[in-house]
Amino acid sequence: KAVDSVTKLKLPPIGSVFHLAGVIDDKQIAAVDNKSFAKVFGPKASGALNLHLATLECAEIEHFVMFSSVASVFGNSGQVAYSAANSYLDGLAQLRRNMEIPALSFCMGAVVEAGMIARNPKLLSMIQRSGMAPISCITAIEALDWALRDGSHGNLVVTVPANLKADMESTDFLRSMAQLIDNSAAFTLEGQETLSKEAIAGVVAERIAAVCGVDNVGEKEPLSTYGLNSISVAEICTFLARDFSLNVSPIKLMTSETVESITMSILLSQSSTADVDESQAEGAKQVDEEQENETWSQTRPSLRVSRFGLLADQLSVGPTQRKKTNRQGDAAPANEMPSKTLNGRRDWAEAENDLPGPCAEVLNEMMAFLHSLDTKNLRPVVPVTNLRKIMLTGATGFLGRHFLGDLLEYDEVTLETVYCPVRATNDRTALERVINSMKEVGTWKDSYKSRIYAFASDLSDDDFRVSNALQQELFDEVDAVYHFASNLNLVASLEEVRSTNCVFVRPVLRLCLTARRKHLFLASTLGIFPEYYCQFGHDMAGRHIRRNAMPDTNAMKKIFPLAFGGYSWSKFLVE
Repeated sequence: KAVDSVTKLKLPPIGSVFHLAGVIDDKQIAAVDNKSFAKVFGPKASGALNLHLATLECAEIEHFVMFSSVASVFGNSGQVAYSAANSYLDGLAQLRRNMEIPALSFCMGAVVEAGMIARNPKLLSMIQRSGMAPISCITAIEALDWALRDGSHGNLVVTVPANLKADMESTDFLRSMAQLIDNSAAFTLEGQETLSKEAIAGVVAERIAAVCGVDNVGEKEPLSTYGLNSISVAEICTFLARDFSLNVSPIKLMTSETVESITMSILLSQSSTADVDESQAEGAKQVDEEQENETWSQTRPSLRVSRFGLLADQLSVGPTQRKKTNRQGDAAPANEMPSKTLNGRRDWAEAENDLPGPCAEVLNEMMAFLHSLDTKNLRPVVPVTNLRKIMLTGATGFLGRHFLGDLLEYDEVTLETVYCPVRATNDRTALERVINSMKEVGTWKDSYKSRIYAFASDLSDDDFRVSNALQQELFDEVDAVYHFASNLNLVASLEEVRSTNCVFVRPVLRLCLTARRKHLFLASTLGIFPEYYCQFGHDMAGRHIRRNAMPDTNAMKKIFPLAFGGYSWSKFLVE
């Protein structure tokens, strides 16, 4: 009707169509229903199709631009509907170009100053932590202007991959392709090629003081002490992006950032693209010095890792031999030792003291339960090579349904029975769930049935909620436990996953420390490491995860807020 009215009212013909409508309603895929999917998919996808059909007869149209998202290319946790809607725009653009009519699907990254992402600090932080830094309005506009003038692209991805060095053999190659537009050239320092550390700190402190309405801002004081709110944080983010080409997480501004840390980040970012005087960047070098001092050339004993873990003699391997190298690559003196332990471990007591309050509470509860168990006079553990009966939790899950088949096919150890506690109304239904889950992925064999003991259970109960007879059988017969049961929700709060990921380990611990000691193999996640979660990009560029390492709890606090980073905390606490 709107298009027809243009003709009826004798208005100038439509020359361009810009489709910017969009709605976000993030949900994990299991929680997506028809209503929530339509809420997100309709405005973008159906709206674009309506515009396409309504303007097919408009011969004067020179541009048909649909604002898509990098979510259509890379995806985001909790955004299955949003990713699908934007993918639809990408496909519609290709369809129009096949029809030889104008089309551009503009796959834009998170914009730091404005828009739905800027209004959602939680989502902005999540995207940034994944290694995809937000872009500026200037970058988005310049990229769109170039695409419209060039006219050769039907689909354009605009984002800033964070510190990715990839080639065609790398899984990150897509993010490093030339089609991804870097925004580092979109800003200038008002004609000044370089600024001293003191000058940068002065400019930053002055602007932050003006935004916060205070007389002055201390270099080492957290900005959170000056009464930041969402508006002032947005202003500071815009200022840093515009004047220094620095993208800062709003979450970090509201928690840990200081004028000094921002200044160091600016100097480091400049040093990667321009020649910064060494004296000016000395502070930045000191920030990175500890990291550089932990560069090791390492030799390890050759270990044959069994699917059941390391064999007993391999577990007693002594410290690995390492040779420290200095910045010039020469071997450091033998008596020169680093400030941290060689294998990346931190003292557990130190980590425990650094835990956020709710995490410490959960850990204390688990430790109290552990210490309440009577572990005297336990029979010795069975050697790994002699395992005969094991328990597998999470047998119907994504990992368990594959692993169960692998266990039963394993030829180095002959398993007689695999006990599988399953959430079900009775044992028959429990076994059916295991069989059906394995059939879904093609791992089921009828020969497995006689060796699987699936039983109805509840891991929220310290006794598995089974009969006394079965409980005693488990205590006496099980040699090892593989604990895979977990709630994989990457955007859940700690409270949401506390029961399934922490409390559910209690019956497993009790089983392993009753009657005789039992091996416990825990399926954890690399997601407890902020470095891995950030894909070793952005603030985590250049870091490494070493053998036997523990995550840095201070880094975890910054990257995994308890309100939506509970999964990583829950896994770490169980470890």
